[in-house]
Amino acid sequence: MREDERAAREQDRVAAERQAAWEQRCQSLLIYWPLPKVTDANPYHLGVFNSRRAEDYRGDRSRPPYVPRAADEELGSLLRSQPLVLVKGQSRAGKSRTAFEVAARELGGWRLLAPTDRAALAGLAELNPPPGQGERVLVWLDDLDGYLAVDGARGLDASLLGRWAAADPPVKVLATIRLEQYGRLIETPGELGRAVRELLNRFDPGAITLPTTFHDPAEQAAIAKLYPGEQVSGGLAEYLAAAHELVDRLEIGQASVPEGAGLVLAAVDCRRAGLDRPIAKADLAALLPLYLKQLRPRLPMQEGDVDQALRWATQPVGRTAALLIADPDPLAGTFRAADPVIDYVERRDGRKLAHPAVWEYLLGRVSVEEAVQVAFAAYSRDEPRVTMIALQRVAHSGQPEMAPMAAYNLGVLLQEQGDVTGAQVAYRQAIDSGHPDQAPRAAINLGNLLAEQGDVAGARAAFQQAIDSGHSDQASAALRALQQLGQQ
Repeated sequence: MREDERAAREQDRVAAERQAAWEQRCQSLLIYWPLPKVTDANPYHLGVFNSRRAEDYRGDRSRPPYVPRAADEELGSLLRSQPLVLVKGQSRAGKSRTAFEVAARELGGWRLLAPTDRAALAGLAELNPPPGQGERVLVWLDDLDGYLAVDGARGLDASLLGRWAAADPPVKVLATIRLEQYGRLIETPGELGRAVRELLNRFDPGAITLPTTFHDPAEQAAIAKLYPGEQVSGGLAEYLAAAHELVDRLEIGQASVPEGAGLVLAAVDCRRAGLDRPIAKADLAALLPLYLKQLRPRLPMQEGDVDQALRWATQPVGRTAALLIADPDPLAGTFRAADPVIDYVERRDGRKLAHPAVWEYLLGRVSVEEAVQVAFAAYSRDEPRVTMIALQRVAHSGQPEMAPMAAYNLGVLLQEQGDVTGAQVAYRQAIDSGHPDQAPRAAINLGNLLAEQGDVAGARAAFQQAIDSGHSDQASAALRALQQLGQQ
């Protein structure tokens, strides 16, 4: 065989291996691969709740009839005209089903890109070429808060949105979010919450809030036609999902089945504390005594309490909905709390967890990336001590991306708390990391802090470090700060 033929075969072999690895990576990161058309996707694989009525449509049967909403036309117009569309609403308002049905109507021929979670979205951003390149792609992000990049945890950020906007043709994003989560995130104060607030604000032109109730006469007529004989109070989606029954079961269970209610509250608190993944049975069992002290103070935890609690908490209410939802894989042994219950506790308890000791428990067990998520959740819930502990753990982890950002954010938090010395130490740690983004940002903050303290020489040195970094934004900002310092 000639040398040029051998070289060509080797090139073909290498190309085939790269293609196979790329395909395998896509399959591991996406709910669907290859990318289906929107009309060919199953909404119940995308986060649409399996209501009691949907159970009758399992298998190869078509999905249950959709009740057209008064907001459908406005949502359709947004999907046609806006690159970023966000459907807001309370839990079980029908956000996901409405978003999917309108997308299927308006963008049915587009390819649907649905990442499995935040980490998968970050992984997709690294793929070259991106899945669906050259085609019309709709990115599906159900429960947007679970995909946002926060304090070093990679995910949806301004950079990724910019790349999607620059694609040919441009990529569209369709997301949903519960109002309780949206309100908590958009109200997160200070510089630590700024990136998330700015990202959510980019969805404003394409945002729509879906009501829970079906008061429009056309909606009422559609319900009567499509679901004859059903007695519905409140919203149809909420009714079909048995949301009221779930809340009632939890409230009653706190008195009658405290071990079951305690297990549910433990899962709810873990989710509210920033842990997105399902919770292991062992973790729920370890947390249960905390809640039993509140709900059953005279009787300590007994043998068999955990199994009895799980049986009660996973028992379906109205055929499909349960307070705790078990992983479909029975070997996983993990559970997550139902969204209506999370939202109910959020309204009942405000920003505070039902039991504050959950913070400490999680920080002793979660990964570095999960600690970043816990830190942001703690900050958004006005828990500065927990936030500092979480950021310190990440800052000293040695993780090349997350540690510098955590050190920078720790400096911001300590400065907000009035700890000038601690803030300086944290900023210098971020500077010493040499991170191309965080080091110059920290140098500017340190320069401003030293200038406020009257250390002009130290401020000049810090600003000069940011200038020397050559960062496209921070260097020019540092130069302006240095010039202003010279004028004082």
